[in-house]
Amino acid sequence: MKLLVLLLISLLIASCTGGGGAQVDAFLGINTKGTPTPAKTYSLALSDGVFNESASDGGVIDEVIAVSLASQNGGAATFVGNVADDLVILGHAVVTNVPAGLTARLIKQSNTILSFSLSGTAASHTAADDISNMQVTFGSAAFSNVDTGTVAGSIQTLSVSYNALQFNYSTSTFQAITLSLLAESLSAIYQLV
Repeated sequence: MKLLVLLLISLLIASCTGGGGAQVDAFLGINTKGTPTPAKTYSLALSDGVFNESASDGGVIDEVIAVSLASQNGGAATFVGNVADDLVILGHAVVTNVPAGLTARLIKQSNTILSFSLSGTAASHTAADDISNMQVTFGSAAFSNVDTGTVAGSIQTLSVSYNALQFNYSTSTFQAITLSLLAESLSAIYQLV
């Protein structure tokens, strides 16, 4: 009831003074025509959802995924911090289920772009070690001019995919193995004769 009285007093003051209409509109969330003002919304999007092991098959992930922050309806949200700040180190984002040996990094590139990477070398990196449940959660401290409750995609789930086991023998190694097997075969044939 008190809120209704305060609202009526605010409307009366605004109409009597000839000003203040914008403040009342902002308070009510309507424009002067009485239609609702669209809510400011924000969303996060990833350029990819999978980190792939590099072709060298050594447990290294060279891939970098872009994280983009978009504002709709006049919003002005930005990522906090300075360019080159790591939001994980600052405690503004948490990454869980990171494979052993890798470290998650979310580096600010601009007010609306982060680069998401995994540095280091995976302790185990066979195809059986693939995961699909690595999760990044952005806290409200990751953003300025917004609360995480209004940021769609502030929790993202990603995968890490390792190369299948590959044998990479050089030609000289293959030739040495072939010659060794040939010599053993000839020796066995010679002993039979």
